[in-house]
Amino acid sequence: MHLVLRFPFKDFEAIAENIKYLNNKAIPNSQGKNALSILKRKEAEEIEKNDPFSTK
Repeated sequence: MHLVLRFPFKDFEAIAENIKYLNNKAIPNSQGKNALSILKRKEAEEIEKNDPFSTK
């Protein structure tokens, strides 16, 4: 997918810096959410595995 943005060239540096800042914030947040979902899933599997009343 290609995205074409139109803005004054004088604003390019500020826009590029803001994109870098947002990128640096987004990646750790995304990784943290993925790690949390993996931990929750593993915890649920462990609980179910140890449940004496489980039907599985």
